[in-house]
Amino acid sequence: MHDYEVNVMILDNDGVLRREGLQLPGVVELYAELAKSQIHNVLLSNNSRVTSEGLVKQMHKFGVSDFRQDQAMTSAEGAAAWLRQHPSTERAKDMRVFAVGEGGVHQSLQKAGFTLANDQWNGKSWSSQPTDVVVGFHTNMDYQTTMAPAWNAIRNGARWVHTNGDVSYRNEEGEELPANGEQLAYLATTGKQPAVVIGKPEIG
Repeated sequence: MHDYEVNVMILDNDGVLRREGLQLPGVVELYAELAKSQIHNVLLSNNSRVTSEGLVKQMHKFGVSDFRQDQAMTSAEGAAAWLRQHPSTERAKDMRVFAVGEGGVHQSLQKAGFTLANDQWNGKSWSSQPTDVVVGFHTNMDYQTTMAPAWNAIRNGARWVHTNGDVSYRNEEGEELPANGEQLAYLATTGKQPAVVIGKPEIG
């Protein structure tokens, strides 16, 4: 055994601190102990439906009143950061991204300065082919406006970035339900390049 001092802790969110909107036991006590021990910490979430601002609201609601935005990052924000570091075009400003997902995906991409190409699909074809497709968990996805254009864009050569590969998640009642992995499997039928997967445990 080696003696060592912990001064940084990385925490998971979903299934550890919360289950959907349900706070799990010990959250306030955990953060009080981290503060008492002066342990720096960051909260990482594979949930792409929210942004770090949403995680701050969650933690304040849970009773951790001093939680800050610089202590949190979601997989949607991680995907947006990865795109900025690895542009698919000579100039990042020329990238056109088709976003699959809920508010966190769209907000993170727009905040990072990307042009969304969601309005370029007319239900049958593109007026301007996206350079990239970013896919986050979408509980209201449909064939015509979500999966068909994403599949078509990837099939036609768009780079494909997935916010995470989670196969399932648990709702407030503890029931296991399909998550982002189902969309990953669906879009893999394009037969094109595999997705770049961001989020835990992948690093992109």
